[in-house]
Amino acid sequence: MKIISKNIKKYHNILNIISIETSFYTLKDSKKNSKTVDEVKNLKGICVWLDSVLNKYLINQGFHNLIPVPTLNQCVNMLFTGKVDALYSSEAPLIKSAKALDLDITKLKKGYTPMRVTFFLALTKNASKEYVKKLTNSGKQFKSSGRYDEILDKYKKDLFLPQ
Repeated sequence: MKIISKNIKKYHNILNIISIETSFYTLKDSKKNSKTVDEVKNLKGICVWLDSVLNKYLINQGFHNLIPVPTLNQCVNMLFTGKVDALYSSEAPLIKSAKALDLDITKLKKGYTPMRVTFFLALTKNASKEYVKKLTNSGKQFKSSGRYDEILDKYKKDLFLPQ
């Protein structure tokens, strides 16, 4: 929330395009609990993508059970073969990786989500009020027309895990 409030001070946020969550994932049949930060910190091993911002973020948050590897595909494979209890990733790359490895994404369970990033169509505060008004109205029309939901639905199966 702090970042969004800073963003509002610098920009006119015209349209909230999408929010991306970065979460811990376990396998549904593993019975591992990862709904809270304490549960995640008590897991035996969490695979993370080496040199990623996410890996550095978790280290800064005090995680000591990280197993960094060079690729996300390795993390996904390690989770599905039981070599780690969980992995940390955003949904879209995780799904892409699981599909590339021909793994069943319905077996994944989303846990604790410490990071959310929201993408906006935004203009600087220096933009003319007329231009801001036009884009704001266009954004509202885009969403109210159903076109936004139509686009999300079209790509949802490729971007988000099934419920």
